[in-house]
Amino acid sequence: NMFASCPDLSIRYMPLLQKYIKECQGILPAEKYINNGVIVFNMKAFRDKHFVDKFYYLMDKYHFDNVDPDQAYMNEICEDKIYHLPKEWDAMPNESIPEFENPKIVHYNLFFKPWHFADVQYGHYFWDVAKKTPYYDELKKQLADFTDEDRQRARADLERMAEKVDMIVQEPNTWAKVKQHESVKID
Repeated sequence: NMFASCPDLSIRYMPLLQKYIKECQGILPAEKYINNGVIVFNMKAFRDKHFVDKFYYLMDKYHFDNVDPDQAYMNEICEDKIYHLPKEWDAMPNESIPEFENPKIVHYNLFFKPWHFADVQYGHYFWDVAKKTPYYDELKKQLADFTDEDRQRARADLERMAEKVDMIVQEPNTWAKVKQHESVKID
């Protein structure tokens, strides 16, 4: 395998991301799609398989537009050479699923940041550790100073992502379209 990472569980519960994976990426089933929040590289395989050359070739030739550029390239180029870690190694707050017991690593993504939003899933882990740092008061102030307007703007990012997905689907070179005539996977 080229690397190890966890499946991106967000896509299973968000129709917008299901559309992105299916129509823009062309990765099926969507459960194969990984999240780059936690990643362990096999650097020997990256060198031996000339990953960087493949990456630059695809980027230069097609200029793919993505909502998740690094993650899209990793998923596409290494699609069948990814070791899927257990979900506890990339526990992301997700309003659609219950909190995992004993998460190994918590990945606060998008608008699920406990220093901006109260009551974030897994937030208690963050605050337990933050209390032991010299930054605790600063982080609490950041939470207090982050306004409802700031929170609305952060959540609006999801709407902008939806608009971008609709635009990407119309692009002449999406991963899904290019894969119909050229292999993007590493050999």
